[in-house]
Amino acid sequence: MTFKPLFISLFILPIFSITACATESTPKVDSDGIPQTRSDLTDAEQQRLDDFVAEQKSNMRFIEGGSYEMGDFGPKLDWTGGMPISSGGDNKSLHPVTLDSFSMNAYKATFGDFDIYSMVTGQPKEGMQESAETVRQSNAAAGIDWQTAQHYCQWLGDQLNVPMNLPTEAQWEYAARNRGQYILFPTDNGE
Repeated sequence: MTFKPLFISLFILPIFSITACATESTPKVDSDGIPQTRSDLTDAEQQRLDDFVAEQKSNMRFIEGGSYEMGDFGPKLDWTGGMPISSGGDNKSLHPVTLDSFSMNAYKATFGDFDIYSMVTGQPKEGMQESAETVRQSNAAAGIDWQTAQHYCQWLGDQLNVPMNLPTEAQWEYAARNRGQYILFPTDNGE
């Protein structure tokens, strides 16, 4: 019987300690699973967040909605001889799409952007796997999974005070093709 209290204190107390530590470091998320900004940001972290939000706001571009033909528009171009641009299996034939107006960031989210997001929400840093860590650059576009990207967009929307999601395929194509024009390369001049 003398070993029972010792047994309880040796095995149960460490469990309480581990549980308490894990609870304190667990990032907060809302009911939709969107990470929330920590309430204990230092002044320096708050300044970084404020600067980041201001930069993101200035990078947003308003895209006026409209109708266009989405899909492989190769047959509409003179030089293709009526053939599709690509023989890829995921290309869709042209079909009409109408979009409401929306806004989109002019730039891809970078690892540096995600570093700020991770810092202020307590999320793990992205791109820190051993195989990627040596080539990871803060200004490189972040290669992340869809759900993480969606949560980032929704969190950023909360910071900007506007509803925000990842762009749909139709929105992306419409914006890349300058409101649905038959532009082959999504650059500033189509070349």
